Amino acid sequence: MAALPVYSVVLWAYPPGGALLFAQSGPVPAGFVWVVRDIDLIYTDIAYSYTDGFEFTADDHSPLWTLPDGGYPANTSVHWRGRQVLEAGDHLNCSGTLQKLSFRVSGYQLSLP
Repeated sequence: MAALPVYSVVLWAYPPGGALLFAQSGPVPAGFVWVVRDIDLIYTDIAYSYTDGFEFTADDHSPLWTLPDGGYPANTSVHWRGRQVLEAGDHLNCSGTLQKLSFRVSGYQLSLP
């Protein structure tokens, strides 16, 4: 049996311009796992944004990516690249006090054998 191609997909996205205290993705569908590969975040719409820091975590609170406190000019983008696996039913969480941001989480949604 020939191997099927694997394509990266957007697993979760947060729309531009919203302030964020806490957000949660939908669950990983039954019969699948997510392999998170990239998180791209951009601060938008204001001249200068201050954050008390934020973090992306799995349901068990294990951190995927943490950004420390600081100030960021408008249209500053930050990027995380790695490999984190979330099981069926898990969620990806983002918490912090950021102003005016947008993010996209991409990776692979793989079916279980």
